[in-house]
Amino acid sequence: MVREDLSTMSSRDKETLLLLDIDKCPLHILVIEGWHSPRVLKLKEGYKLIVGRRDVEADINEGRYYGMFVDLLPLTILVRGDRIFFDRVQLLALRRMVEEVLKFMVLNYRFMAAHILVHPIYLLYDYYRRKARTLLPFRSLYTYFSHLSLSKKAILEPKILKSIKPLEEEALVEVKNGLLSLTDHGMKKMLSSQPMFTHYMNLVKPLVGIFHIARSDMNLLLALQNLSLKLPLREEEEPRDLTFIETDLGLQPLNEEYEVKVRFLRISEHEDVKVRKLGGILNTTYLVEKMTGERYVVKIFQEWTDVKWLPLMLWAIGSYFFDPLGKNRLINEYSMTRALRSIGVKVPRIYHVSIDQKVIVKEYIEGDLLRDIIVRIARGKSTEEDEEMVYKSMSNIAYIHRKGIVLGDSNPNNVVLKDGEPFFLDLEQARWSDKASWDVAMIIFFIAHHLSVVRFRRDSLEKLLNLIVDGYQEQGDIGVFDKALSLPYLRIYFLFSAPHSLYLTYRSMTKILKRRLASA
Repeated sequence: MVREDLSTMSSRDKETLLLLDIDKCPLHILVIEGWHSPRVLKLKEGYKLIVGRRDVEADINEGRYYGMFVDLLPLTILVRGDRIFFDRVQLLALRRMVEEVLKFMVLNYRFMAAHILVHPIYLLYDYYRRKARTLLPFRSLYTYFSHLSLSKKAILEPKILKSIKPLEEEALVEVKNGLLSLTDHGMKKMLSSQPMFTHYMNLVKPLVGIFHIARSDMNLLLALQNLSLKLPLREEEEPRDLTFIETDLGLQPLNEEYEVKVRFLRISEHEDVKVRKLGGILNTTYLVEKMTGERYVVKIFQEWTDVKWLPLMLWAIGSYFFDPLGKNRLINEYSMTRALRSIGVKVPRIYHVSIDQKVIVKEYIEGDLLRDIIVRIARGKSTEEDEEMVYKSMSNIAYIHRKGIVLGDSNPNNVVLKDGEPFFLDLEQARWSDKASWDVAMIIFFIAHHLSVVRFRRDSLEKLLNLIVDGYQEQGDIGVFDKALSLPYLRIYFLFSAPHSLYLTYRSMTKILKRRLASA
């Protein structure tokens, strides 16, 4: 690297001088109108980077230098020159960083992303932290940038909020009480805008950029690496007061890590509590009852490592996708519970969620299982209230389908009737989908399965199936039943039902549908 007097390089009216004040090694960025190809000069203290305006703008808009100037601009200050140009490119760089972090937030948390609220400064911190983990030769530098962004919170947050005004106008994000969150519209748009693998590729782009920049000016890379070497490697410690998630008890820190037993349930060593394990093969689910009478359901999402589930997962390919990952199932449970509540469907309240520990704490709902009511009707021992509950449950399921949500696991074991209303409990396989026929098929063939083990009356079975169709038809399309009885679903449930009960249920349902269609 050469030392050079820059006083005669260009007239000052075409120059904009910026400063990135790095400890013991400041970086001066001189932006010159018409300058070609970035160049780095060694100064007595630090470095000077000379770059053309077009290169800066092209990097922000097109990624010409793989976001290098995007990374530097937010933390710089204007020493002299064109204030309008500086403000414009800094805001554009900030917006690009915000959009990048929001995309990764959707990638990591999917539908849960719309319920995560962050302080605006967290978006810069997270952006630099991700770069530190990817660009290992510059890890110290980007870790320094992440901490520097936090220290400049008072200056940077107003600029971040200004940079996202276009996103607010498009209803992609919203800001409430100083916290930023994606809207449902923004979350769904980011999910559908690009395949998820393209966001993973963004992690590789900076590495490609290193070799691209090295071909044009190795001094630029050496300067950045020297800056990184001069800085101590700091430990990455996640700030606990910048990211939050919504619960029915209010906002909770997103990355809060504590022992649920001690902190949330507030159980002391000397307090007598009752803990009972509830049903669940894949998850460890407990009912916790305190001396005060408070009861909670604590659900721990384990991975699907048991080979006994592999046949079902493979057999169901093409009909429905079972999500095997514990984290994804927790995200489904949380986000679909919030989604159903937002459309007026009864669900348990969420008191606590920990993504890292894969734990969710929910309200315990006590009542009659829809399963037991269905069995009573099939055996001819039902009441009018039982019949009304089946009708209402199916009407609710059709309403859920009409809103574009599928339960995934519509097993009647997961519906509890309390105070005359159905509550939907297990939503870890629920998702936004148009496969309503899967839910209906599961209910029909659940009946067939139980007919294999209980005594029933044929007239009562027909009565039960008519109630199911009547309830669903109040809010939904009866054509869903025709799809639910198709061969792809029959081949799945053939494994779990006795042939005679499956045949009887199938024949009874097809007769009911034929009569309905004939009278329509």
